[in-house]
Parts: sequence; C-alpha cells; structure tokens
Amino acid sequence: MITKPTNKTKSKSTATPQTLASRRRKAGVMIGDSARQAAVKWIAKHARRKCDTLVKEFTSGAPPVVDHSKILRSDPRRTGFAAEGQKNWPCHHCGTESSIYALYGGKGKNSSMDKGQTFKLGGRVYCSKCEESTRNVVETIAMLRGEDQNDPDVIDGVIDGIFESGVIGTPPLLADDIEWDMLKLDPNDLPVYSSQFNLQACAAELNTGVTTAEEIASEMATHSSADPACQSVPIGPSAKPEAAHPTATKKVAKKKVAKKKISAKEIPAGKEKPVIDSLIVQYSKLKGMPPKSLVAFGAAVAKDQHGANEIRVPLWYPEVADLEGIDWAGFDMKGYFRMSLANPRMIGGKIKRHAKHGLFLPGRKPQPNETWYIVEGVKDAAAMHGAGFLNTAGLSTRCFAGPFKSKLPLMFKGCHVILVPDRDNAAAGSVSKNRQDLLDAGASSVKVAVLPFDIVESKGPDTRDCIAKHGKEKLREVIESAGEYDPNDWILTSSNGKSQIGPHSNASEENIKTIFRELGRREEIFVCGDRLVEVYHDSNGKLRFKELTQSVLPGRINEAVDFGPAGVPGWAAPHVHGSSHRAHTFGVRILVRVSSAPILRADGSILRDGYDPELHILVKSSDKYPELPQIDDSPFYTLEPLWKLLDEFPWLDLLQDQAAFLAEVVTLMAPQLFSDRPPLFVHQANVEGAGKSFLASLAHIVAFGSPPRFLAYRKDQDELRKTITSALKSGDTVLILDNADDEIGGATLDAFLTAPVWRDRLLGGNDIIAIHNKATMIITANNATFTPDTLRRTLPVRLNVTDPDYSSREFKVVNLQVEAQRLHCEIYMALLACLQVYIQAGQPQPASRRTLPGFEPWSRFIGGFVEFCGMPSPLLTRETLTKASAVNDTYDLVIAAFESLNLVEGAFGGGMTAMEIFREYEKAETANGVNGAKSGRLSNGKSSDALRELVEAIGSKNGKVTSRTFGAELCKLSKRPRNGHQIQVTEGRAKRFKLVKTN
Repeated sequence: MITKPTNKTKSKSTATPQTLASRRRKAGVMIGDSARQAAVKWIAKHARRKCDTLVKEFTSGAPPVVDHSKILRSDPRRTGFAAEGQKNWPCHHCGTESSIYALYGGKGKNSSMDKGQTFKLGGRVYCSKCEESTRNVVETIAMLRGEDQNDPDVIDGVIDGIFESGVIGTPPLLADDIEWDMLKLDPNDLPVYSSQFNLQACAAELNTGVTTAEEIASEMATHSSADPACQSVPIGPSAKPEAAHPTATKKVAKKKVAKKKISAKEIPAGKEKPVIDSLIVQYSKLKGMPPKSLVAFGAAVAKDQHGANEIRVPLWYPEVADLEGIDWAGFDMKGYFRMSLANPRMIGGKIKRHAKHGLFLPGRKPQPNETWYIVEGVKDAAAMHGAGFLNTAGLSTRCFAGPFKSKLPLMFKGCHVILVPDRDNAAAGSVSKNRQDLLDAGASSVKVAVLPFDIVESKGPDTRDCIAKHGKEKLREVIESAGEYDPNDWILTSSNGKSQIGPHSNASEENIKTIFRELGRREEIFVCGDRLVEVYHDSNGKLRFKELTQSVLPGRINEAVDFGPAGVPGWAAPHVHGSSHRAHTFGVRILVRVSSAPILRADGSILRDGYDPELHILVKSSDKYPELPQIDDSPFYTLEPLWKLLDEFPWLDLLQDQAAFLAEVVTLMAPQLFSDRPPLFVHQANVEGAGKSFLASLAHIVAFGSPPRFLAYRKDQDELRKTITSALKSGDTVLILDNADDEIGGATLDAFLTAPVWRDRLLGGNDIIAIHNKATMIITANNATFTPDTLRRTLPVRLNVTDPDYSSREFKVVNLQVEAQRLHCEIYMALLACLQVYIQAGQPQPASRRTLPGFEPWSRFIGGFVEFCGMPSPLLTRETLTKASAVNDTYDLVIAAFESLNLVEGAFGGGMTAMEIFREYEKAETANGVNGAKSGRLSNGKSSDALRELVEAIGSKNGKVTSRTFGAELCKLSKRPRNGHQIQVTEGRAKRFKLVKTN
C-alpha cells in the first residue's frame, strides 16, 4: 500500500491545472476574461445612481457631438450631464456611424425602464437605427472617449481608472504575502488591475447578493492562512526567474539585501562604472535588453503611490515652442512610462495616466542627414540600442499602432528613417500612414524593415524576439535589407490562405482597406465608376459585368476575408458598399470596358487575353479568332467579305453610306483608339421595311459576334434617361434605339452624346451613380427630324428604296445574320489588321480634311481610317441633314415673315412686340366686308402668307396660338443663328423683336 506524502506542498513541476486554479482562487486572483467580466459586473452593481458622475469624470475631454434629431433641447431629462462628452461612434451591432441616440435617449428592445432612468441605472447609450445599446457603463465610457469598446486593453484601462478614482469605492486589495511564483502566472494573461484587487471576492459578492466583497475577502484570508501555496516565501532583489517560466512574476521583497562595500581605493583610476539600480538590472534581464541601454533612455527608479519602487522612463513630446528646430526646451517631460516587478499589472509597463503619448529618445534629438530607427516602445528601443543601433527612437504603442501625433514626425525632418514595426495586425495597419506622415513632415527617406516572422492578430513578435531567436546578426541583416513599403508584407493570413480580421473588429479604415485589398485580388472583381462590379459570361458566352449590390457583397467578402466562425459582421457590407467610390485607392482595378474579342492598343499591339491597366479594359477572347491576315494590297480588298454582306441593302449613295457604316463598325470595335465621345449614328430610310434595323443588327454582329438587344426609343426624357442608365449599368457598349417616330433629340440624348461619365439618380433614393460612358448609340427612323443640338452631333447611314416591289425581292444570301455570325471572326481580324497598318503608317489625316465639330479626335482617327481604306469621307452623308430639322423649318418661316413685316436690320423702327406682330396676323386673316372676304395683306401692303404659315407652324407644335405663346417661341429661336440671320430681342416694358445679320 502506497501512502501519500504528508507534506501538502506540491512540486512546482508537477502542479496540475486544477491545483493552480485552486491556489489562485484561494489567493483571490482571477485572470483573463473572467477577471474582466467580474470587474465590469462589480462596477455596474456599485455604479447605480452614479453613472452620470462616472461618465462626466472619464469623458470630460471628449469633444461634444451635434445633437441627434431625436434629442430635443426641451427634453427635461437633458439636465446634469446632458449630451456633454458625446462622440460619434459606429454601432457595434449594425455598423451605422454617427448613430448615437443619447445618454438619456432610447428605450431598448428588452428594457422596461423609462428613457432617463435607463442611463442613470445602467449607464448605457443607444443606437438610433437598431435600438441596441452598449452593455454597461464601462463600454459607454470607452465609446464616448472615441476608443474601441471591444478592445480588452481599452476596457482594462477604463476599469483601472474607475478603481483608482474611488467614485464608487474600490474592491478589497489582495493580501501582501501572496507567493506569486506558486501561482504560475503569465503576465500576458493578467488584466492591469488583477494583482491589486481581490476579484474572486467581487465575483462571490455578485453571486450571493448579500455579503460584501470585504467580508468575503476576510473569510478567504482566514481559510487560506494554513495553505502553504498561499504563504509568503521571501524573494530577494537578485533572485533569478525559473528557466521554465522566464516571464513568471516575482514579488520584490521589502527586506534589503546586504551589499559588499567597496572602497574608492579598490576601483582603478578611470575605471569607475556608473551604479545601475538593481531593479533596472533585474527588469532588463527579464525583458531581454541591456540595462545600460535602458538607462540611456533616461530610466530611473522612483516610488509609486503605494511607496513601492518602480522604473520610470521619460516621454518626449514637442510643444509649440520651436517646431522647425526643436530643442530640449520645446519638449513636454511631464509624461513617463512606468514599469515594476512588484506588481504584475506593471510588468508590461504603462504610461502615466493622462500623460501624452510620445517618443523615447536616447538622450539626444535627431539631427538632419542622420539615420534613425523607429520601433514600438522603449523596451524594443533599448534592445536596438544594445545591438548597436544607437540612433533608435521608441514610439509609444498608441502612436505607432494608432494615430501618429501630428507634431512627432517633425522631429525627423531631414533624417533618413527606417521603421521597424512589430509583426502584428495593429502595426501593419499603421505602418503605411506613419511612413507617409514622416515624408510629409520632411523626412529625407523612409524605409520599412520586415522582421522574419509571420503577421499575427495581436502582440506580435518584435525586435527583442528577433534577437532572442535569431541573434543580433540577423537583426542587422533585416535592418540593412529595409526597403520601400510593400503592402504584401503586412497581410494577416489564416490557415486557409485568406486575410484575417478579428471577430470583434469594427469599421475602421484599416479593416475597410483590408477588405478592398482582398477583393481586388480576385480576378472577377473591379470598380467601375463609383461601384464595385463583377465580371461574368452571359448565356451567349459574351463577357459582361454587373454591380455587386449590398445584398451580394457579404458572400463575396466572406470568400476573400476570414472573419472567424462568426462570419462576416453586419458593418462590413454597408461600409464597403458606401466606400466603393474610392476602392481603386485600395488596389481594386478600374474597369471601363470588357471585350470577348481581341483588341488593338494605340501602339498597334494586340491584346488577346488579360487586363490592360492603362486602358482599363478586360479581354477574354477564345481561340476561334485567327491570326491577323497579311495585307499586301489596299485595305479595301482585305475587307471584301464585309462588302459582300452590304450588297443586300438599298443605299442612297453606295460609297458614301457604306463609308459611314464602316465608320460605325470601327467605332463599336475600337472606342479606345480615340479620346473623345463618338457621334450619334442614325439609320434612316424613306419607307418602312428598307432594312434599317437589320443593318444595325449587322453592325453589332460584325463588331461583337452576336445579335444586339433592341430598345424602344423614348420621346419622354425621363424614360430615355432610365433606359440609358439601365443599359450602362449592365455594361452595354452599344445602345440601339429602334423606330424613332418623333423628332430625335433632347437634353438627355445630348448629355449622353457628350458626357464621358454618365451620372444619374438611382430609383428609390437620392444616390447619384457615376458610370464611365464609352457606349455608342444607334437610332433607326424613317424620314428622321432632329432638334438643333442633336442634328449637329449626328452621322446618318441612309437607305433609299425606289423599287415598289422591294419588299418581295430575293436575297443573294438566304440568312444574312447567320452568315454574318459565321464570318465574324474573319471580318473582325481583317478590320484589326487594317487598323494596325493604319497606325503603323502614322495615322494619316483624312484627305478631305472634313471634321465634325465637337468630335474632332473621332473625325481625325475614324475619318482618316475610312479614307485610308479607299472610301470617301463618312461625313459626306451629313449633307442631307441640313433641312431635316423641324426647328430649322420654323426658323425659315420666321425669316420670311419678318422680311414681309420689314422687321429686318436697317429698316425703320426698333422692331415690334409679339402683340403687334400677332395683331397684324389677325387683321390680315380676319374676314370683313359683306361677303366675308379676308384681305390677306399686311399694313404695309405685303402678303400675309409667310406670317400665316409661321403662326400655323407654331400652333401645330404648341396648340392654340396667342400673343404670349408666339412671343415665347420667338425668344427660344433667338438663342441661335440661322442662315446668316438671328432674331434680336430688345428688353424693355415689352420685348421687341427684329431680324439682324450675323456676318
């Protein structure tokens, strides 16, 4: 029979997790999230009716926010604290920014309390959108100070401040004789307040609801007095940590160790060494840095508020005094960094409360032309200093992994800077901004050193870890190989290869940047205008793209980024969708056009597959497109298959109209080869059934290989605008509006023809969409008429039927569309070959020198190419448009009528009012006399025929004509000249009209 040892003390090496948990519980120590939760709940219990006081004290420095629309100044509950200290915040439930309701607002989903009572009792604020609230007053304080209420370190800082303030009292302190070595604590698991307070007693108080924490702590001390694990074993200042636990916390005993006295005679002359306090020596050894280097940064020993020794390192922060040439007189030295071995919460160190975050410097300021190294924290700076990099500055963690204070970069003006960040997500998110801030402040150069470790979520490896694992030589290699900032070096990836974002993350700029960066790595995702789009193949195999809406984005984000088991948070899709307009700044490629066929670049090279970053065009063509044919003769004969297809149509002028059709096809194929917008192509015929729509379909098949999608022409401008927006959103590069039965033109059509970026308001809201407009428009019509502005932007392709039996004719090609699709690849590559030869020939200008005003680049390139192919100028077809405008016809009537009235330049008088002109018409056209005959004469004896035709033309457009409508029509026409004449309007009591010459 084996008996158990009578000694209750177990060996350190054989202590089980259950034993350690029991020891910690008896000592009153809690670690990790359990300690944090106990402290938060204890504060919530004791803060009842004191929430206002707590929030006032800890958020007094936060800037106030503009009152929310749901907060009324007349609300009687806005007393005391009111809205002071409020700050815009993104809701941690729905991600809505600036959604703070009020400290005295909102009722919450599960709350039965009134609005004012809710905050006084619970200290919570509410989101105005989802009506969710912060969980407790600790989160509320963190949020109102502009900090991340989901960050454990932030919560620990708020808890620590509340405990130190004494507003709600403090929990009982831990016993002074705790043997920390027996508890096997890792300082990284300890909240900053764990060693000072008995949180086990606080947790027990919350469970009992009757006994106070002080009473429970007293009982715990009584029951644990006989337990050896909780009894004190004195540890001297020079005691070494165990090899198995190098980070184990040691309690420094108050008992002094006797030191051997050395007389001055025993120290050789010139060999005196500065005496370094044993606490600095012991702490430096524990943290892996030379004591001398820590002292070089100003480390000294001082007493804390409880009388225990602690190490303090001064923080340097430039004041306004002298920013250009900063000297030591211009520094704020009130702040310092505290470190201690006597208190586990201070082993990692902490900046003095309310002190500014700044720099740790080795006793001297940076000078121009020097090389300086910037690391995170004083411990890494001391390690770098000890490795031989004497010009090392330590930037406090909040500055390095957060906002770089605006004045700090000025200290490195004229210096060559090398950043050596920790390998964690926080530093990775700030290294790019820190680099830019230094350059903007005047640093000569800024390089980034990448330590030989993978990126981790938090508390990543640093320079001390590099020295401990790889040695100082490896660190020197890393510093020497520092180069330009590369975003690929700072990506946090999970085991599945995706970039990682923590489950408690929020909509920070860095998280948004990470999502866009990972989306941009996907081959099918681009940004078009101000929206994210996804490229796909339709049922016909044609390459198209569609918008990634807010409902689709979560799935795409989940494919690119790893958020952990919880999946994509609610804030991700709304913020990514709302920031799409700047996605290209985060690496998402810009897309202007997609093509399922090879394209020609401006230098004459062919792109068969891939993305062109200069043209912003994605090409995915199949192998069915042959190699470019060799052109040994005139390009005209190379295009023989195209001319055979066109023989089936009744052209008004064979060469002129086929030249205009060729210009249309090349415009559809290669919009990237000219810089401006193309004109409007109009297929017009003199009778129905001439084949104008069939000709438009043929142009689309030759350019793209598939039949087009026809849209109805809309006279209503709003409907036409919706049609254009819908087509452009779906990635269409050609819009064919069929059978226009009214006058062609209007503000919407003119805007489409001239705008390189199409902007329109989306249905159901006020959001404006912006789309790159590289589309060409084709309209079919019979005997088309145009508004003046559209007329000068139009190139007609004319069909003219003279055979009365044309509709029953026999075609040479039985099915022209099928034949065109069969010949598409051959004709397409022949056109590309002709374009390539034209470019290699130097793009000769058109011999006719004809240009279309407003479309000069298009006229020079397309017109030059058509004439290069042996065809006449495509602009010759415009000659039949000179009398095609109904407005022009009306203007001609005005000129004739004004001439009959002697209202021309040089005639006697200053013109006539609309009323006077209209009375002349009424007198001449009103029946008089016995037989009721009309005089048909004006007052000057001339015929009234021209004036009558003018009034009838205006009446056919506007209905019944009055002097008012007559004058309004004349005012519209006065804004444009016609045939060397223009209507002159003289302002006065009544407008007077007169015809003047413009040349």
